[in-house]
Amino acid sequence: MTNYSQWPLLNNPQPGMDSQMSYGQAPDAPVSEPDRDRAERLLHQAHREGRITTTDFEERFTRAMNATRAGQLYSAIQNIPAPVSQAMVRVGEQYQRARSGQPQQGWTPAIRQADTERNAALTHLSGMFTWIFGPLVIHSVSRPGSVLRREAAKAFNYQLAAGGIFLAASMVFGILGLGSLTGLVWLSWLGLTIMSAVKAGNGHDWTNPLTRVTKVNLLDPTGR
Repeated sequence: MTNYSQWPLLNNPQPGMDSQMSYGQAPDAPVSEPDRDRAERLLHQAHREGRITTTDFEERFTRAMNATRAGQLYSAIQNIPAPVSQAMVRVGEQYQRARSGQPQQGWTPAIRQADTERNAALTHLSGMFTWIFGPLVIHSVSRPGSVLRREAAKAFNYQLAAGGIFLAASMVFGILGLGSLTGLVWLSWLGLTIMSAVKAGNGHDWTNPLTRVTKVNLLDPTGR
């Protein structure tokens, strides 16, 4: 089935479903026709809105129609991605909690750490598409002293130094008629960007060699 682990999911209870289906009924309780009808409507709506694929819809629908027990019916509608409006509210709530330093409801420290490392890796990768601007935006909205702000600062500093070196190398190689060597500079930039993302994604406080050599630190690499 479709897995949307990075997007808020509809869990117990499902909108439009009787809360008793999730909580009040035992998993082996018989399925009522009103509950089956509500499950059918929920699946059709999720499919129309593109929140589940056609294959996922067909599998879930078959399970819902063949369910004889409440637990079987509920499993057919479990973990459906939320509608955009509801999901954005959930994302906004999570963002506000993160900004205030409050723990996310239902999150364990391990999950929070994994999310931080993933976001840190994405911060470095954003430089591949936005140059310094993606890391700069992330740095400006991140909490001072946080891992994400630290990695955003390092990504910004690296992309700024790499951009200057790439521009200078292009001009020099162009004058010398060695324009083909510009591709090697580009590959080096790409490799170091990916390496930074991998290190950040693994939780390492790593500074790439180019930043250490050039000492370009317009943003504090400690994240303060």
